[in-house]
Amino acid sequence: MSNELLVVKDVHKTFDGAVHALKGVSIEARENEIVGVVGENGAGKSTLMKILVGVYAPDEGEMYHRGRRVPFPRNPKEAAKQGISIVYQENGVIPWLKVYQFLFLGHEDKYVKLFTMQMERMKKQACEILEELHVACNVEAFMHELPLSTQKMIEIARAILGVRLESEDGDTTPIIILDEPTSPLTDDECKELFRDLLNMKKNASFIFISHIIPEVMEFTDRVHVLRDGNLIAQYDLSREKMTEEDLFKAIVGRKSSEYISRSQERETTG
Repeated sequence: MSNELLVVKDVHKTFDGAVHALKGVSIEARENEIVGVVGENGAGKSTLMKILVGVYAPDEGEMYHRGRRVPFPRNPKEAAKQGISIVYQENGVIPWLKVYQFLFLGHEDKYVKLFTMQMERMKKQACEILEELHVACNVEAFMHELPLSTQKMIEIARAILGVRLESEDGDTTPIIILDEPTSPLTDDECKELFRDLLNMKKNASFIFISHIIPEVMEFTDRVHVLRDGNLIAQYDLSREKMTEEDLFKAIVGRKSSEYISRSQERETTG
């Protein structure tokens, strides 16, 4: 499709010559969408995401950005130059940094002039990106003073800002990988996070990793299902009629009632 932003094809990855973590997986991310990647633990989700941001190198595969073949990144900085960044599941904030300091962490060299840090310029640009992304907070606040949902949004804003600062094409649409972003949040904080993410789709595309089926069904545009290192299925949720049970069955390979009964059987015999 003409709005394909990132395409990876036939990705293989083996560890220690024995564990075949990815077996020819292909996924794509399009302009201004939230695309889900789901699967049980060990399905290959984390391995694939780490390949996209340069933590692991694939054994085989191809990568395309806006239809042009590009090399897989060799580290997270190269990934940012190609427009890709990740926000990990674990809280990645530094509590005693102020918001504007955290946003520019790792990019301070771009704000040094005549051996002096341009603090006011950093604060001004911090205000601008938070306003653009509809994140309401004081850039002078310390990170630990903010609600967890706001901290997560600032992590996402930092990822988008990092892509803009590092990418060779300053106009590129950032592709932000969100690894289980709702796991540390309350229900109300989750709702707030998703409301903000839907606004952010105007400025970025997201690859959303989650095991929570209802939020995948409600907030993603499309979804890729991985199982045992294989791409099992992909669905366009904006066009296809699916139920949570349909997605569950695709993820685990059987109905939820069968899955529960087998789990109970194992517990009884264990």
